[in-house]
Amino acid sequence: MRCPQCGAENLINSPSCANCHYQFSGIYTASSQPNSSQNVVHTPNPLLAQEESYVVTRSYRPQKNIIKVALIIIGVLILAGAGYAGWYGYDKYIANTPNKVLQKSVKAMEAVKAFTFNSQFEIRISTDNSQGADNELGSALLAGIFSDKLLRFSINITGAFDETDTNIKKTSVVTSVDLGMIGSLSLETRTIGKTFYAKIKKIPPIFGGFIDVTQFENKWLVYQAGEESELPFKVPKLEVTDNEKEQTMAIIKRDLFKVFEIRKDNGIVLLDDKKTYNYTLGFNKNETINLINNLKNVSSDKERYEEMLSDMKDEDWQKFSEFKFDIWIDKKNYLVKKVQADFDSAQLAKADEAQKGDPEFKGTLAVAFDNYNTPSEISAPGDAVKFEDFIKDIMQGTVFQALGDAREKSRDAKRVADIKQTQTALELYYVDHNSYPVTDAPVLLGQGAYISLCDKGFASSSIGQGTCYMSSIPTNPEPGGIRYIYHGLSANEYKIFFQLEADTGGLLAGEHVATPMGLLESELSDDQDHDGLSDLGEVEHNTIIDNPDSDGDGYTDGAEIKNGYNPLGAGKLND
Repeated sequence: MRCPQCGAENLINSPSCANCHYQFSGIYTASSQPNSSQNVVHTPNPLLAQEESYVVTRSYRPQKNIIKVALIIIGVLILAGAGYAGWYGYDKYIANTPNKVLQKSVKAMEAVKAFTFNSQFEIRISTDNSQGADNELGSALLAGIFSDKLLRFSINITGAFDETDTNIKKTSVVTSVDLGMIGSLSLETRTIGKTFYAKIKKIPPIFGGFIDVTQFENKWLVYQAGEESELPFKVPKLEVTDNEKEQTMAIIKRDLFKVFEIRKDNGIVLLDDKKTYNYTLGFNKNETINLINNLKNVSSDKERYEEMLSDMKDEDWQKFSEFKFDIWIDKKNYLVKKVQADFDSAQLAKADEAQKGDPEFKGTLAVAFDNYNTPSEISAPGDAVKFEDFIKDIMQGTVFQALGDAREKSRDAKRVADIKQTQTALELYYVDHNSYPVTDAPVLLGQGAYISLCDKGFASSSIGQGTCYMSSIPTNPEPGGIRYIYHGLSANEYKIFFQLEADTGGLLAGEHVATPMGLLESELSDDQDHDGLSDLGEVEHNTIIDNPDSDGDGYTDGAEIKNGYNPLGAGKLND
């Protein structure tokens, strides 16, 4: 019979193929076809038609092959799982421990030549002064401006850094400050090499009453570092040698990561669809001190670092050690993707500066980095004005003329407030003594024997004078105006003379007199003796009101005062 496996002819009753040793499960007829997929009943020879036909069955035993394939697949899976587990353990616990990730990040950042950044800085200030009253004025001022116990303002800073051209460094920064109800401020700066450009893009409307903002807005200013200028003041220069720069950078690269402590490993976190290592970091006090000392050793300005260390007290170092922030590091290239920190006034205030009742504030700073090693288009503005020319305009008053007027008004407002405060003290004195202080002649308030107003009248000090109605009598704010002059005419009448630079609170510019009846225009604004010195001026300089030449030297009192000479004798006024 024919073997279904190899096609060879075998004896009809053979149990197996003589050629390939295939095992027969039945007896095949001589003409049986190999590769048949069904059981066959066949009569091989007409002479044997009467003989019983035989049933033939093929058997390939496939279960052995299936088991082999399954075992191979299972082995591959076991090896793959073991390999992944090994790689994961190596990556997490050997190759990429948090400290090693930080080291790799520092090294990766060293190679960065360009990047962009976007920072958000939000501050929330509480003006609730329930804790104390030491700083009521500041809290009241803030509450008055913002009309809310919780104030918010934010700072957004976006920019780019480009050092892809090794011969020149470029930066571009736009700073926008949202001051809530006050308005917003926007500033743009650029640096190209040693040239600095700045432009104020927007100024809060509140400054419009003090400054001519049109002189500022959208005007580029340029300053060239190291260039001789004609500024009316000296611009400080940083004397740092190239060697010092190199040593400083080497120390920072070597020691910076040591300053940070891993407070918490937050695992792998998706940030902008990228896998990142996320850690909560803090500062190590001892390593920070070591870093500062190492920087001091190579610095030409050692006093700055010594002052930095001496200013920090134990309580300050404690707060410094408690400060923490989050950092996200790209898992693929180890570049920093984001840094975020939360803080409050209790953390930032130094131990000897915190005061009870100070407004409390909390804030969040978040900085995101992107576009590493991608060059940025940063160019020099073509219409920039030299910084020194702009400063000259300011010094000449072309820009701050309105500000000067505001200062005059501020001084006048203080003068009116001073006089009313002094009148209040005089009224309290009158209630207790049934009289105002009487003086034989006009006297200058706030100096000599007229610094305080107490039980015994005016005195040079409030110490040992009993009840004091005003321990420190105010004086005229300079420049402008005249010194405050008091004349106690009788128990029921006094006069205080003062002068305003501009119209203020319903009072015209010029000389005025305060009496128990109120604030009036001074009758001493006249010049009785026509010597060029008003009667009020005569009182201030103690000259004779109805004598144009008080010292009889042939020069009028007004002429002598105008030219700086003493109207009461020889010499200059200040001699």
